[in-house]
Amino acid sequence: MSLCKIRIGTRWVFFSSEKDCTLPDCRAGVIYPVTEGLIITDSQKQPRLIILTDEVGGFSWFVSGRKRGKRLQFLPTTCEDEREFGLDKMTYSQIIELATRTYQKCQRILKSLK
Repeated sequence: MSLCKIRIGTRWVFFSSEKDCTLPDCRAGVIYPVTEGLIITDSQKQPRLIILTDEVGGFSWFVSGRKRGKRLQFLPTTCEDEREFGLDKMTYSQIIELATRTYQKCQRILKSLK
């Protein structure tokens, strides 16, 4: 498994093709693929943001994600999540652009791993 560092707003996270991985920097979060899209965690590996994508339109966006039992619950992004990743300082179009760019970069990394 290969880890690649990706910047999400003001935070660096490590991309991993697997949910459970060992991180070289314990202050960083993880971004990993799931059926719904990409999950971004905080440093305690708790899901904070999820990148959902519209394949037809070619754009992506962030939603907040919380674990409810074994399922993920999708919610609008919270002020806390936006502040943690620096999204609160961005315009709506910048956030959509960041989510789309991050999603595309992770897809390229996944393809190169196969």
